[in-house]
Amino acid sequence: MKRLHLYIIKSFTGPFLFTLFISVFVLLMASIWRYVDNLAGRDLPISVLIEFFGYYSITTLFMAIPLAILLASIMTLGNLGERYELIAMKAAGISLFRILQPLIIVVVFLSFLTFYISNYIVPISMFKSKTLLSDMVDKNPEFLLKEGTFISDMPGATIKVEGVSKDEAGLFYDAIIYERAPSGRIARTITAQSGKMLASKDMSFMTIWLYKGRMYEEDNQSKGVPFTRTSFDEYMVITPMESSDLERTEKEVNKQDYRMLTYQQLDTLISKTKTQRQDEYARTYNHLSDYRFFKKLPKDSVEIAKVNNAVNVDSIVEALPSSEKAIIFSSALGEAKSMQSYLLSKEESYSQYQTYIAKAEEYWHQKFSWPFACIIFFLVGASLGAIVRQGGFGMPVLISIVLFISYYMITKYGANYFVSRGYLPAYIGNWIATVLFLILGIWLMIKAATDSALMDSDVYEKFIKKIFRGRLPKQISRFIPFTRDRID
Repeated sequence: MKRLHLYIIKSFTGPFLFTLFISVFVLLMASIWRYVDNLAGRDLPISVLIEFFGYYSITTLFMAIPLAILLASIMTLGNLGERYELIAMKAAGISLFRILQPLIIVVVFLSFLTFYISNYIVPISMFKSKTLLSDMVDKNPEFLLKEGTFISDMPGATIKVEGVSKDEAGLFYDAIIYERAPSGRIARTITAQSGKMLASKDMSFMTIWLYKGRMYEEDNQSKGVPFTRTSFDEYMVITPMESSDLERTEKEVNKQDYRMLTYQQLDTLISKTKTQRQDEYARTYNHLSDYRFFKKLPKDSVEIAKVNNAVNVDSIVEALPSSEKAIIFSSALGEAKSMQSYLLSKEESYSQYQTYIAKAEEYWHQKFSWPFACIIFFLVGASLGAIVRQGGFGMPVLISIVLFISYYMITKYGANYFVSRGYLPAYIGNWIATVLFLILGIWLMIKAATDSALMDSDVYEKFIKKIFRGRLPKQISRFIPFTRDRID
Protein backbone atom coordinates (compact mmCIF):
# COMPACT_ATOMS: atom_id res chain seq x y z
CA MET A 1 0.00 0.00 0.00
CA LYS A 2 2.87 2.37 0.72
CA ARG A 3 4.15 2.01 -2.83
CA LEU A 4 0.65 2.57 -4.16
CA HIS A 5 0.22 5.69 -2.01
CA LEU A 6 3.59 7.04 -3.10
CA TYR A 7 2.69 6.34 -6.73
CA ILE A 8 -0.61 8.24 -6.39
CA ILE A 9 1.08 11.18 -4.64
CA LYS A 10 3.74 11.25 -7.37
CA SER A 11 1.03 11.17 -10.05
CA PHE A 12 -0.66 14.14 -8.34
CA THR A 13 2.45 16.24 -7.62
CA GLY A 14 3.53 16.81 -11.22
CA PRO A 15 0.17 18.07 -12.54
CA PHE A 16 -0.35 20.11 -9.36
CA LEU A 17 2.94 22.03 -9.63
CA PHE A 18 2.48 22.62 -13.35
CA THR A 19 -1.14 23.79 -13.04
CA LEU A 20 -0.20 25.92 -10.00
CA PHE A 21 2.31 27.81 -12.15
CA ILE A 22 -0.27 28.25 -14.92
CA SER A 23 -2.95 29.34 -12.42
CA VAL A 24 -0.67 31.93 -10.81
CA PHE A 25 0.22 33.32 -14.23
CA VAL A 26 -3.41 33.56 -15.38
CA LEU A 27 -4.61 35.13 -12.11
CA LEU A 28 -1.64 37.51 -12.13
CA MET A 29 -2.52 38.73 -15.62
CA ALA A 30 -6.16 39.14 -14.57
CA SER A 31 -5.09 41.23 -11.55
CA ILE A 32 -2.56 43.59 -13.14
CA TRP A 33 -3.81 43.94 -16.70
CA ARG A 34 -5.13 47.42 -15.88
CA TYR A 35 -1.59 48.52 -14.92
CA VAL A 36 0.13 47.26 -18.06
CA ASP A 37 -0.51 50.40 -20.17
CA ASN A 38 0.67 52.66 -17.36
CA LEU A 39 3.76 50.57 -16.60
CA ALA A 40 4.91 50.72 -20.22
CA GLY A 41 7.04 53.72 -21.02
CA ARG A 42 7.42 54.94 -17.41
CA ASP A 43 11.19 54.54 -17.43
CA LEU A 44 11.07 52.14 -14.48
CA PRO A 45 13.97 49.77 -13.71
CA ILE A 46 13.48 46.14 -14.72
CA SER A 47 14.26 45.04 -11.15
CA VAL A 48 11.37 47.15 -9.87
CA LEU A 49 8.94 45.64 -12.39
CA ILE A 50 10.07 42.09 -11.53
CA GLU A 51 9.63 42.83 -7.83
CA PHE A 52 6.17 44.32 -8.46
CA PHE A 53 5.05 41.25 -10.44
CA GLY A 54 6.57 38.98 -7.79
CA TYR A 55 4.57 40.59 -4.97
CA TYR A 56 1.36 40.37 -6.98
CA SER A 57 2.06 36.73 -7.85
CA ILE A 58 2.14 35.89 -4.14
CA THR A 59 -1.20 37.66 -3.62
CA THR A 60 -2.83 35.27 -6.11
CA LEU A 61 -1.65 32.08 -4.37
CA PHE A 62 -4.66 31.69 -2.08
CA MET A 63 -6.87 31.38 -5.20
CA ALA A 64 -4.32 29.60 -7.39
CA ILE A 65 -3.85 26.65 -4.99
CA PRO A 66 -7.57 25.60 -4.99
CA LEU A 67 -7.68 25.95 -8.79
CA ALA A 68 -4.51 23.87 -9.15
CA ILE A 69 -5.96 21.20 -6.83
CA LEU A 70 -9.12 21.05 -8.95
CA LEU A 71 -7.15 20.69 -12.18
CA ALA A 72 -4.60 18.22 -10.79
CA SER A 73 -7.21 15.99 -9.13
CA ILE A 74 -9.25 15.70 -12.34
CA MET A 75 -6.11 14.98 -14.37
CA THR A 76 -4.68 12.47 -11.86
CA LEU A 77 -7.85 10.40 -11.45
CA GLY A 78 -8.63 10.81 -15.15
CA ASN A 79 -5.21 9.43 -16.11
CA LEU A 80 -5.61 6.50 -13.69
CA GLY A 81 -9.02 5.74 -15.17
CA GLU A 82 -7.87 6.15 -18.76
CA ARG A 83 -5.02 3.66 -18.21
CA TYR A 84 -7.43 1.25 -16.43
CA GLU A 85 -5.30 1.49 -13.28
CA LEU A 86 -8.28 2.73 -11.27
CA ILE A 87 -10.35 -0.26 -12.37
CA ALA A 88 -7.50 -2.62 -11.44
CA MET A 89 -7.26 -1.09 -7.95
CA LYS A 90 -11.00 -1.48 -7.39
CA ALA A 91 -10.85 -5.04 -8.71
CA ALA A 92 -8.17 -5.77 -6.10
CA GLY A 93 -10.63 -4.75 -3.40
CA ILE A 94 -9.29 -1.25 -2.74
CA SER A 95 -12.09 1.25 -2.21
CA LEU A 96 -12.06 4.71 -3.76
CA PHE A 97 -11.62 6.29 -0.31
CA ARG A 98 -8.44 4.24 0.35
CA ILE A 99 -7.13 5.16 -3.08
CA LEU A 100 -7.67 8.85 -2.33
CA GLN A 101 -6.46 8.66 1.28
CA PRO A 102 -2.89 9.91 0.63
CA LEU A 103 -4.20 12.73 -1.56
CA ILE A 104 -6.71 13.73 1.16
CA ILE A 105 -3.82 14.16 3.59
CA VAL A 106 -1.91 16.24 1.04
CA VAL A 107 -4.95 18.42 0.28
CA VAL A 108 -5.67 19.02 3.98
CA PHE A 109 -2.07 20.15 4.38
CA LEU A 110 -2.47 22.43 1.35
CA SER A 111 -5.67 23.90 2.82
CA PHE A 112 -3.81 24.86 6.03
CA LEU A 113 -1.00 26.25 3.88
CA THR A 114 -3.58 28.29 1.93
CA PHE A 115 -4.96 29.73 5.17
CA TYR A 116 -1.47 30.67 6.35
CA ILE A 117 -0.68 32.31 3.01
CA SER A 118 -4.02 34.12 2.90
CA ASN A 119 -3.88 35.38 6.48
CA TYR A 120 -0.19 36.21 6.90
CA ILE A 121 1.76 36.15 3.62
CA VAL A 122 -0.77 37.84 1.30
CA PRO A 123 -1.25 40.94 3.53
CA ILE A 124 2.51 41.48 3.64
CA SER A 125 2.88 41.01 -0.13
CA MET A 126 -0.12 43.25 -0.78
CA PHE A 127 1.38 45.91 1.48
CA LYS A 128 4.71 45.68 -0.33
CA SER A 129 3.08 45.84 -3.77
CA LYS A 130 0.83 48.77 -2.83
CA THR A 131 3.78 50.62 -1.28
CA LEU A 132 5.77 50.06 -4.45
CA LEU A 133 2.78 51.16 -6.52
CA SER A 134 2.43 54.30 -4.37
CA ASP A 135 6.06 55.14 -5.07
CA MET A 136 5.37 54.69 -8.79
CA VAL A 137 2.40 57.03 -8.37
CA ASP A 138 4.61 59.60 -6.64
CA LYS A 139 6.88 59.52 -9.68
CA ASN A 140 3.97 59.50 -12.15
CA PRO A 141 0.87 60.87 -10.31
CA GLU A 142 -1.54 60.29 -13.21
CA PHE A 143 -0.76 56.57 -12.84
CA LEU A 144 -3.46 56.17 -10.16
CA LEU A 145 -6.35 57.52 -12.25
CA LYS A 146 -8.92 54.90 -13.13
CA GLU A 147 -12.39 55.57 -14.48
CA GLY A 148 -15.43 54.93 -12.28
CA THR A 149 -13.47 53.58 -9.29
CA PHE A 150 -12.72 55.07 -5.89
CA ILE A 151 -8.95 55.40 -5.46
CA SER A 152 -7.52 55.64 -1.94
CA ASP A 153 -3.84 55.86 -2.88
CA MET A 154 -3.74 59.62 -2.23
CA PRO A 155 -2.73 60.37 1.37
CA GLY A 156 -5.71 61.65 3.35
CA ALA A 157 -8.15 61.58 0.43
CA THR A 158 -10.26 59.34 -1.78
CA ILE A 159 -10.86 60.31 -5.41
CA LYS A 160 -13.23 59.03 -8.06
CA VAL A 161 -13.26 60.19 -11.70
CA GLU A 162 -15.75 59.23 -14.37
CA GLY A 163 -13.46 59.89 -17.32
CA VAL A 164 -9.72 60.02 -18.04
CA SER A 165 -8.26 61.68 -21.12
CA LYS A 166 -6.39 59.37 -23.47
CA ASP A 167 -4.69 62.24 -25.26
CA GLU A 168 -3.43 64.39 -22.38
CA ALA A 169 -1.72 62.87 -19.35
CA GLY A 170 -3.26 63.65 -15.97
CA LEU A 171 -6.51 65.13 -17.35
CA PHE A 172 -9.77 63.79 -15.87
CA TYR A 173 -13.50 64.60 -15.85
CA ASP A 174 -16.42 64.54 -13.38
CA ALA A 175 -14.41 64.10 -10.21
CA ILE A 176 -15.50 63.73 -6.60
CA ILE A 177 -12.94 63.92 -3.79
CA TYR A 178 -13.46 63.02 -0.13
CA GLU A 179 -10.85 64.60 2.13
CA ARG A 180 -10.41 62.69 5.38
CA ALA A 181 -9.62 64.17 8.78
CA PRO A 182 -6.85 62.56 10.91
CA SER A 183 -9.61 60.70 12.78
CA GLY A 184 -10.62 59.01 9.53
CA ARG A 185 -14.02 60.66 9.02
CA ILE A 186 -14.84 62.61 5.85
CA ALA A 187 -14.19 66.30 6.58
CA ARG A 188 -14.73 67.85 3.15
CA THR A 189 -16.31 66.82 -0.15
CA ILE A 190 -15.19 68.39 -3.43
CA THR A 191 -16.87 67.93 -6.81
CA ALA A 192 -15.50 69.24 -10.09
CA GLN A 193 -16.44 68.98 -13.76
CA SER A 194 -12.83 68.47 -14.77
CA GLY A 195 -9.31 68.58 -13.42
CA LYS A 196 -5.67 67.97 -14.12
CA MET A 197 -2.90 66.33 -12.12
CA LEU A 198 0.63 67.63 -12.60
CA ALA A 199 3.95 66.85 -10.94
CA SER A 200 6.71 69.42 -10.44
CA LYS A 201 9.93 69.06 -12.40
CA ASP A 202 11.92 68.11 -9.31
CA MET A 203 9.14 65.66 -8.26
CA SER A 204 8.90 67.41 -4.87
CA PHE A 205 5.15 68.13 -4.98
CA MET A 206 2.01 67.35 -6.96
CA THR A 207 -0.51 69.96 -8.11
CA ILE A 208 -4.17 69.13 -8.75
CA TRP A 209 -6.16 71.74 -10.66
CA LEU A 210 -9.95 71.48 -10.37
CA TYR A 211 -12.35 73.38 -12.63
CA LYS A 212 -15.99 74.40 -12.13
CA GLY A 213 -16.95 72.66 -8.93
CA ARG A 214 -18.18 72.96 -5.35
CA MET A 215 -16.86 72.21 -1.88
CA TYR A 216 -18.98 71.03 1.04
CA GLU A 217 -17.46 71.23 4.50
CA GLU A 218 -19.18 70.32 7.75
CA ASP A 219 -19.26 72.98 10.44
CA ASN A 220 -19.11 71.20 13.80
CA GLN A 221 -19.03 74.47 15.75
CA SER A 222 -22.15 76.10 14.34
CA LYS A 223 -25.52 74.55 15.17
CA GLY A 224 -27.48 76.80 12.85
CA VAL A 225 -25.77 75.75 9.61
CA PRO A 226 -24.72 72.10 9.19
CA PHE A 227 -22.23 72.78 6.39
CA THR A 228 -20.63 75.48 4.32
CA ARG A 229 -20.76 75.42 0.56
CA THR A 230 -18.26 77.10 -1.75
CA SER A 231 -18.44 77.28 -5.53
CA PHE A 232 -15.33 77.77 -7.61
CA ASP A 233 -14.35 78.10 -11.24
CA GLU A 234 -10.77 77.08 -10.57
CA TYR A 235 -9.26 75.51 -7.47
CA MET A 236 -5.73 74.29 -6.82
CA VAL A 237 -4.58 71.60 -4.40
CA ILE A 238 -0.87 71.13 -3.71
CA THR A 239 0.26 67.83 -2.21
CA PRO A 240 3.89 67.18 -1.19
CA MET A 241 5.39 64.07 -2.73
CA GLU A 242 7.44 61.62 -0.73
CA SER A 243 10.57 61.71 -2.86
CA SER A 244 11.80 62.13 -6.41
CA ASP A 245 13.47 58.71 -6.21
CA LEU A 246 11.65 55.42 -6.07
CA GLU A 247 11.94 55.01 -2.30
CA ARG A 248 10.01 52.42 -0.29
CA THR A 249 7.60 54.31 1.94
CA GLU A 250 5.20 52.96 4.55
CA LYS A 251 2.20 55.25 4.28
CA GLU A 252 -0.37 55.53 7.02
CA VAL A 253 -3.24 55.15 4.56
CA ASN A 254 -2.22 51.53 3.85
CA LYS A 255 -3.03 50.60 7.44
CA GLN A 256 -6.71 51.14 6.62
CA ASP A 257 -6.62 48.83 3.58
CA TYR A 258 -8.54 45.64 4.37
CA ARG A 259 -6.44 43.70 1.87
CA MET A 260 -3.35 44.16 4.05
CA LEU A 261 -4.74 42.88 7.34
CA THR A 262 -5.05 39.53 9.08
CA TYR A 263 -8.48 38.29 10.09
CA GLN A 264 -7.85 39.45 13.68
CA GLN A 265 -7.04 42.97 12.44
CA LEU A 266 -10.05 42.87 10.13
CA ASP A 267 -12.30 42.20 13.12
CA THR A 268 -11.07 45.41 14.74
CA LEU A 269 -11.30 47.40 11.49
CA ILE A 270 -14.87 46.29 10.72
CA SER A 271 -16.04 47.11 14.25
CA LYS A 272 -14.33 50.52 14.12
CA THR A 273 -15.78 51.36 10.70
CA LYS A 274 -19.31 50.43 11.79
CA THR A 275 -18.92 52.73 14.79
CA GLN A 276 -17.72 55.55 12.52
CA ARG A 277 -20.72 55.01 10.26
CA GLN A 278 -23.10 55.25 13.20
CA ASP A 279 -21.35 58.43 14.40
CA GLU A 280 -21.72 59.86 10.89
CA TYR A 281 -25.44 59.06 10.94
CA ALA A 282 -25.85 60.75 14.32
CA ARG A 283 -23.82 63.80 13.30
CA THR A 284 -25.84 64.30 10.10
CA TYR A 285 -29.12 63.79 11.97
CA ASN A 286 -28.17 66.39 14.59
CA HIS A 287 -27.11 68.90 11.92
CA LEU A 288 -30.34 68.49 9.98
CA SER A 289 -32.44 68.66 13.16
CA ASP A 290 -30.89 72.03 14.02
CA TYR A 291 -31.24 73.39 10.48
CA ARG A 292 -34.28 75.55 9.82
CA PHE A 293 -35.64 73.32 7.05
CA PHE A 294 -35.64 70.25 9.30
CA LYS A 295 -36.18 71.72 12.78
CA LYS A 296 -38.22 69.65 15.14
CA LEU A 297 -41.45 71.35 16.17
CA PRO A 298 -43.54 70.44 19.21
CA LYS A 299 -46.68 68.44 18.54
CA ASP A 300 -48.92 71.37 19.57
CA SER A 301 -47.04 73.92 17.43
CA VAL A 302 -50.14 74.65 15.31
CA GLU A 303 -52.26 75.45 18.39
CA ILE A 304 -49.48 77.62 19.84
CA ALA A 305 -49.32 79.56 16.58
CA LYS A 306 -53.07 80.19 16.63
CA VAL A 307 -53.02 81.42 20.23
CA ASN A 308 -50.12 83.80 19.59
CA ASN A 309 -51.62 85.08 16.30
CA ALA A 310 -48.70 83.89 14.25
CA VAL A 311 -47.97 85.79 11.06
CA ASN A 312 -49.18 84.21 7.81
CA VAL A 313 -46.04 84.15 5.71
CA ASP A 314 -47.90 83.32 2.50
CA SER A 315 -50.00 86.47 2.73
CA ILE A 316 -46.90 88.60 3.27
CA VAL A 317 -45.17 87.10 0.24
CA GLU A 318 -48.25 87.58 -1.93
CA ALA A 319 -48.29 91.30 -1.04
CA LEU A 320 -44.71 91.83 -2.24
CA PRO A 321 -43.85 93.16 -5.72
CA SER A 322 -42.98 90.62 -8.40
CA SER A 323 -39.29 91.56 -8.41
CA GLU A 324 -38.95 90.90 -4.67
CA LYS A 325 -40.90 87.64 -5.00
CA ALA A 326 -38.46 86.50 -7.68
CA ILE A 327 -35.52 87.23 -5.39
CA ILE A 328 -37.10 85.34 -2.48
CA PHE A 329 -38.02 82.34 -4.64
CA SER A 330 -34.58 82.29 -6.26
CA SER A 331 -32.91 82.38 -2.85
CA ALA A 332 -35.16 79.62 -1.52
CA LEU A 333 -34.51 77.51 -4.61
CA GLY A 334 -30.77 77.99 -4.23
CA GLU A 335 -30.86 76.89 -0.59
CA ALA A 336 -33.03 73.89 -1.51
CA LYS A 337 -30.56 72.85 -4.23
CA SER A 338 -27.66 73.29 -1.80
CA MET A 339 -29.41 71.07 0.72
CA GLN A 340 -30.16 68.53 -2.02
CA SER A 341 -26.49 68.46 -3.03
CA TYR A 342 -25.49 68.05 0.61
CA LEU A 343 -27.88 65.17 1.13
CA LEU A 344 -26.72 63.50 -2.09
CA SER A 345 -23.10 63.80 -0.97
CA LYS A 346 -24.00 62.26 2.40
CA GLU A 347 -25.86 59.46 0.63
CA GLU A 348 -22.74 58.77 -1.44
CA SER A 349 -20.67 58.84 1.75
CA TYR A 350 -22.95 56.31 3.48
CA SER A 351 -22.90 54.11 0.39
CA GLN A 352 -19.11 54.21 0.47
CA TYR A 353 -19.16 53.16 4.13
CA GLN A 354 -21.45 50.21 3.30
CA THR A 355 -19.29 49.12 0.36
CA TYR A 356 -16.13 49.38 2.45
CA ILE A 357 -17.60 47.28 5.27
CA ALA A 358 -18.90 44.69 2.78
CA LYS A 359 -15.47 44.40 1.12
CA ALA A 360 -13.71 44.12 4.50
CA GLU A 361 -16.14 41.36 5.54
CA GLU A 362 -15.58 39.64 2.20
CA TYR A 363 -11.83 39.54 2.80
CA TRP A 364 -12.42 38.27 6.35
CA HIS A 365 -14.58 35.38 5.12
CA GLN A 366 -12.37 34.49 2.15
CA LYS A 367 -9.47 33.80 4.52
CA PHE A 368 -11.50 30.77 5.60
CA SER A 369 -13.62 30.00 2.52
CA TRP A 370 -10.71 29.60 0.06
CA PRO A 371 -8.77 27.14 2.29
CA PHE A 372 -12.01 25.17 2.70
CA ALA A 373 -12.45 25.36 -1.08
CA CYS A 374 -9.24 23.31 -1.44
CA ILE A 375 -10.99 20.31 0.10
CA ILE A 376 -14.22 20.92 -1.81
CA PHE A 377 -12.45 21.28 -5.16
CA PHE A 378 -10.57 18.07 -4.47
CA LEU A 379 -13.86 16.23 -3.81
CA VAL A 380 -15.34 17.61 -7.03
CA GLY A 381 -12.18 17.11 -9.12
CA ALA A 382 -11.34 13.60 -7.91
CA SER A 383 -14.94 12.46 -8.37
CA LEU A 384 -15.17 13.88 -11.89
CA GLY A 385 -11.80 12.37 -12.82
CA ALA A 386 -12.92 8.93 -11.62
CA ILE A 387 -16.21 9.25 -13.51
CA VAL A 388 -14.93 10.79 -16.77
CA ARG A 389 -11.77 8.62 -16.86
CA GLN A 390 -10.02 10.94 -19.23
CA GLY A 391 -6.70 12.65 -18.49
CA GLY A 392 -4.53 15.15 -20.32
CA PHE A 393 -5.26 18.86 -20.77
CA GLY A 394 -8.42 18.65 -22.85
CA MET A 395 -11.59 17.80 -20.96
CA PRO A 396 -10.07 18.31 -17.44
CA VAL A 397 -9.02 21.88 -18.20
CA LEU A 398 -12.41 22.74 -19.70
CA ILE A 399 -14.31 21.30 -16.74
CA SER A 400 -11.99 22.99 -14.24
CA ILE A 401 -12.31 26.40 -15.84
CA VAL A 402 -16.10 26.19 -15.93
CA LEU A 403 -16.30 25.05 -12.28
CA PHE A 404 -13.80 27.62 -11.01
CA ILE A 405 -15.43 30.51 -12.85
CA SER A 406 -18.83 29.40 -11.53
CA TYR A 407 -17.52 29.26 -7.96
CA TYR A 408 -15.77 32.64 -8.28
CA MET A 409 -18.74 34.40 -9.89
CA ILE A 410 -21.25 33.07 -7.34
CA THR A 411 -18.96 34.14 -4.50
CA LYS A 412 -18.34 37.60 -5.94
CA TYR A 413 -21.97 38.15 -6.88
CA GLY A 414 -23.12 37.09 -3.41
CA ALA A 415 -20.62 39.43 -1.72
CA ASN A 416 -20.66 42.42 -4.07
CA TYR A 417 -24.38 42.53 -4.80
CA PHE A 418 -26.35 40.97 -1.96
CA VAL A 419 -24.03 41.81 0.94
CA SER A 420 -22.96 45.30 -0.18
CA ARG A 421 -26.64 46.26 -0.66
CA GLY A 422 -27.67 44.78 2.65
CA TYR A 423 -29.88 42.03 1.19
CA LEU A 424 -27.95 39.23 2.90
CA PRO A 425 -25.63 39.06 5.92
CA ALA A 426 -21.95 38.57 5.11
CA TYR A 427 -21.76 35.03 6.49
CA ILE A 428 -24.41 33.91 3.97
CA GLY A 429 -23.45 35.92 0.89
CA ASN A 430 -19.79 34.91 1.08
CA TRP A 431 -20.46 31.19 1.64
CA ILE A 432 -23.22 30.48 -0.90
CA ALA A 433 -20.83 29.05 -3.51
CA THR A 434 -18.96 27.00 -0.87
CA VAL A 435 -22.15 25.31 0.34
CA LEU A 436 -23.38 24.63 -3.21
CA PHE A 437 -20.06 23.09 -4.28
CA LEU A 438 -19.87 21.05 -1.08
CA ILE A 439 -23.23 19.49 -1.93
CA LEU A 440 -22.04 18.90 -5.51
CA GLY A 441 -18.78 17.34 -4.29
CA ILE A 442 -20.53 14.92 -1.90
CA TRP A 443 -23.02 13.89 -4.61
CA LEU A 444 -20.26 13.32 -7.18
CA MET A 445 -18.16 11.36 -4.67
CA ILE A 446 -21.11 9.04 -3.98
CA LYS A 447 -21.60 8.56 -7.73
CA ALA A 448 -17.89 7.86 -8.24
CA ALA A 449 -17.70 5.42 -5.31
CA THR A 450 -20.70 3.44 -6.62
CA ASP A 451 -19.41 3.42 -10.22
CA SER A 452 -22.45 5.31 -11.41
CA ALA A 453 -22.85 5.56 -15.17
CA LEU A 454 -23.05 9.33 -14.98
CA MET A 455 -21.10 9.85 -18.22
CA ASP A 456 -22.45 6.84 -20.11
CA SER A 457 -24.26 8.04 -23.23
CA ASP A 458 -26.35 4.84 -23.41
CA VAL A 459 -28.10 5.78 -20.17
CA TYR A 460 -29.26 9.11 -21.58
CA GLU A 461 -30.20 7.48 -24.90
CA LYS A 462 -32.47 5.00 -23.10
CA PHE A 463 -33.98 7.80 -21.06
CA ILE A 464 -34.78 9.88 -24.16
CA LYS A 465 -36.23 6.86 -25.97
CA LYS A 466 -38.33 6.07 -22.93
CA ILE A 467 -39.85 9.55 -23.12
CA PHE A 468 -40.79 8.94 -26.78
CA ARG A 469 -42.02 5.40 -26.00
CA GLY A 470 -39.12 3.58 -27.57
CA ARG A 471 -39.11 5.41 -30.88
CA LEU A 472 -37.02 8.53 -31.41
CA PRO A 473 -38.22 10.90 -34.18
CA LYS A 474 -35.70 11.32 -36.98
CA GLN A 475 -35.90 15.10 -36.68
CA ILE A 476 -34.61 14.89 -33.08
CA SER A 477 -32.11 12.07 -33.69
CA ARG A 478 -30.41 14.17 -36.30
CA PHE A 479 -29.23 16.65 -33.64
CA ILE A 480 -28.21 14.16 -30.89
CA PRO A 481 -24.63 12.90 -31.45
CA PHE A 482 -24.89 9.52 -29.71
CA THR A 483 -28.10 8.55 -31.60
CA ARG A 484 -27.21 9.92 -35.02
CA ASP A 485 -26.10 6.52 -36.34
CA ARG A 486 -28.90 4.56 -34.70
CA ILE A 487 -31.99 5.90 -36.45
CA ASP A 488 -34.58 3.19 -36.93
